[in-house]
Amino acid sequence: MSVLILAYNHGRYIQQAIESILSQVTDFAIEVVIAEDCSTDETLSISKKFADLSPEVVRVVTGDTNVGMMKNLRRGITGCCGEFIALCEGDDFWVDAFKLATQVNGLRRHPEIDFCLTRGLMSYPDGSFGYSAGLGDCERILSLADLLGTGTSIQTASFLFRARSIRDLPDWFDSAPVGDLFLIVASVRTTGRALYQPAITACYRVLSDGSWTQRMKQRSAEYYVLHSEAMIKAYESAEECFDIPRTILRYHVSGYYWILAKDRLHKLRIVDCIAYFLRIDITFIIQRFVFRARACFVSSL
Repeated sequence: MSVLILAYNHGRYIQQAIESILSQVTDFAIEVVIAEDCSTDETLSISKKFADLSPEVVRVVTGDTNVGMMKNLRRGITGCCGEFIALCEGDDFWVDAFKLATQVNGLRRHPEIDFCLTRGLMSYPDGSFGYSAGLGDCERILSLADLLGTGTSIQTASFLFRARSIRDLPDWFDSAPVGDLFLIVASVRTTGRALYQPAITACYRVLSDGSWTQRMKQRSAEYYVLHSEAMIKAYESAEECFDIPRTILRYHVSGYYWILAKDRLHKLRIVDCIAYFLRIDITFIIQRFVFRARACFVSSL
């Protein structure tokens, strides 16, 4: 069993992440692989401290230069030797000592499934906690369409894969703007199914230093346009590479076409605006208008 920690400038948090993993109670061996991407803080020194204390358990995989999130993820996966790979970013942590045991047992009961996820907590900068929405209170089998529609209801720190399902990632993966979504697509491409468990096992730090949520909050409107273009390209690559039906992906890429359509309208590029608008799934458009109408109605009360 491999646990992959993705670490970059997580010096304030990574000790808690590592300790939460080392406290797991299992009847199988665990290795902890820390993929460290040339941080500018003490992330590497803290990681090496744990590796020096437990060299048979903890290993640090790094390089001479910063390679970016996606290539660091690929490097980390390559460095994992286990039959299963669980993920935990360096600023997140686990809250259930039986997380790995429960998820591995679940996948062993379902040999036809390669991916398992759970509910989680949200940790906020003011010290408060909240619950992610989750996907129900019962264990259930999810389809790819279910997974793509979950949004913030799932957390990367809860992910556990059969290693074989994510080892041979295509070249376009390195330029994808996010990793967790396309790891899911890669893992479930064969069976189209995943195992959801309702236990709360992990905690995601919202707006932590260097986190995705913090970076996105600080981005400009133009960045969101570029991000949308990159997401569309990655979705199209996934559709072609993994032979995913267009009907599954079309709705989920519609939000990015919506952003591009609004941007082109703002820039008075009407033809481009119409072209993007016509690519948006009709269900997405209806939901947007219903949401706006409901908001206007509530505000008028």
